[in-house]
Amino acid sequence: MLLAGAATLVLKGRRTGLARFYIHAGVVLIAALISVAVTNTHYSLVLMFGLPGLFLLFTGLVCFFRFLQRHPKSESAHANP
Repeated sequence: MLLAGAATLVLKGRRTGLARFYIHAGVVLIAALISVAVTNTHYSLVLMFGLPGLFLLFTGLVCFFRFLQRHPKSESAHANP
């Protein structure tokens, strides 16, 4: 399942030309390989879904805050009509 997600991220990276999708695919593959090595089912599920989820959350927040810095809200948007 995660391998299909990684392949989708690679294709999205090819289409958009953004390197972050390749990095996301790498994190998903690493999490899948680590979860296979862990014998405890609970820990393997936490690693398989939690690690990529936290990484995607962190990178998404970084992209969002960079967007907010580059495109600040104008003063006219604060005024009431």
